[in-house]
Amino acid sequence: MRLFEILILTTLGVTLLGRLWRPNHRTPWLRFLPGMLVALTVIHLGLERYRWSMVPAYLLVAILALLALRRPTTLAAPTWGRRIGRALAVIMGLITVGLSWVLAAGFPIFEYPEPTGPHGVGTTRLFFVDRARVDSFAPTPGTPRELLAAVWYPATVAPDARRDPFWPIGSQPSEAIGLPAFIFSHVPLVSAHSVAEAPIAASDARFPVIVFSHGFNSTPWQNVPQMEELASHGFIVISIGHTYDATVVTFPDGRQVRDNSRTRPPTMSRADYQTYAGMLKQLEAETDPAAIQTRWREIQAFGSRTGHFVSRSVSVWAADVRFVLDQLALINSRADQGVVGRMDLDRVGLFGMSFGGSTAGLVCRVDTRCKAGMNFDGWQFGDPDRALAVPFLYMTKATSNHFAVFHGSTGDLYEVRVRRSEHGNFADISLVAPLFT
Repeated sequence: MRLFEILILTTLGVTLLGRLWRPNHRTPWLRFLPGMLVALTVIHLGLERYRWSMVPAYLLVAILALLALRRPTTLAAPTWGRRIGRALAVIMGLITVGLSWVLAAGFPIFEYPEPTGPHGVGTTRLFFVDRARVDSFAPTPGTPRELLAAVWYPATVAPDARRDPFWPIGSQPSEAIGLPAFIFSHVPLVSAHSVAEAPIAASDARFPVIVFSHGFNSTPWQNVPQMEELASHGFIVISIGHTYDATVVTFPDGRQVRDNSRTRPPTMSRADYQTYAGMLKQLEAETDPAAIQTRWREIQAFGSRTGHFVSRSVSVWAADVRFVLDQLALINSRADQGVVGRMDLDRVGLFGMSFGGSTAGLVCRVDTRCKAGMNFDGWQFGDPDRALAVPFLYMTKATSNHFAVFHGSTGDLYEVRVRRSEHGNFADISLVAPLFT
């Protein structure tokens, strides 16, 4: 929480407790607190800016200020009813202060560690149109597949350069977890450690490339600290927004394309979906690696046969990644391409979180341009019979048994289990809304 937010909530608590005494019995300095609250709130709104989580506190400040404007009257000793009423009003006020405190701490204006590498971090965006592919998710038939990618890269950054917002305005994935859009309105108040369109690091070197895929119904900006850390150590990181499965993607012409996965016509019947969900539940209870692999092949075959959305999306996402790699190769040699022209496409790694981790694993199975891969806590959908031939890291919750689907691969496999972690801990939601993790 920020300084003036703490001061407002603390002063509110003291003011409310002071109202337990009758007006003519209150310490004189208590009479100045409502005015102080108004002053603190005005300064807070001017310097720190409005936050929805502080709305209960703002309302309480207004109520106390209005009460303070009332002309004091001389009253007889209050009845027990008045005393009880005053005590209940104070209790309700303290509950309101506590609510604001919980909301402000649960959706914080947070700080996070600066990247540790020798380079500053710049950001840019790339836009691609795959005219050879009709977008099967687009509401208008015949629409080519369009993709936006966020890019982080090693840069020369001036000390006073203006930092990007942590998440761009309009990119908040509130819809993905069933929350109204204003819930994440505090995130643009947080500054990232990267600078838009900063000049690429002064060097003749070409930088290895890492391509990232976000989680289902999320955004290309869902793992900003990892992107900045990698870029500071000399990697160009390209995070693809998988259109219509991402919460929202804003194209260069200003169009906002939102996730429509919940409204697309279903291809799987309700009965088949229930069967599929039951198969997944049985798989979670399995412990034998060979049995897990067998069951997982059965599940994926069933999903492909009956039209489960995962089977459709994973093939589209994998095609997105491979298309972007094709485009990077085409434009990398152009002298006017700046950041993109400094890529070393002989050193390409893929990683992703959740469904994006599955995408990384699938592409690394089938595309030799992938030299190493990583999956952040995602089931490995797609092509389970093709072995991984490159080094691959699977990072997951301590209770996960998903790693077994990788057994039999010919490349080096690594597994890291993170104790006391949940699925959301592998994305920025741990910083943005710790109340939900």
